[in-house]
Amino acid sequence: MSPWVMVAVVFVVGFFLVFGRRIAGLLLLRSAARATLSDIGQRALMKQPDTITLSRLSDPGWKDAAAIAALAQPLLAAGFSDCGAYSIDKMPGVKVRMLFQDDTAVAAHLYEHAQAGLWVELVTRYDGGSSYSASTLPATGIELPPWVKIIRSPGTPAGELYQRLLHERSSVAIHRITRHDVVREFEEGYLRQMIWMKNKGISPEEVAAVVKKWARGKGA
Repeated sequence: MSPWVMVAVVFVVGFFLVFGRRIAGLLLLRSAARATLSDIGQRALMKQPDTITLSRLSDPGWKDAAAIAALAQPLLAAGFSDCGAYSIDKMPGVKVRMLFQDDTAVAAHLYEHAQAGLWVELVTRYDGGSSYSASTLPATGIELPPWVKIIRSPGTPAGELYQRLLHERSSVAIHRITRHDVVREFEEGYLRQMIWMKNKGISPEEVAAVVKKWARGKGA
């Protein structure tokens, strides 16, 4: 399943922590700053791992276990099965609880990130490789791959988000998997999306959008 939201968030957070102060003043400039912004963005992008491996956690040690349970409850009530909680190698501070609904072929990713907090992503993947997602996370400022479509709905309860995804997605050629495939699909989706992102590069406009959005989130 598509982990694009996680890809973007991890990049945004890591980018800002490393480069945010350095380029804050560049946002006030125009053409003279474009080359510098592009160079910084590309170097930040190249620091991101090409592959990830998920490891199941017997004791996730959530910072807010009650909040994670509250996010999962309406999905479990809607027939999702619990696929476990996982850490992601090369991404310290990121944990994800996975659930899967066999009848509707929807995967749920419940994220806890040390800086970005909690959010939900629901995903349907299609036989041609495209995906349709619904997320409680606002847009990150990073361009999406052409095969990724996302409903952005911050603050929406997970149960309502699931119903919206079912209502708005196409039911044609849905990729049918089982709960045992969700980790592999997640890892493979990350690889595909990171290859696309690194081949495309990141524009000065995306760099500026990343910093502005993150700074607003920090109360700047």
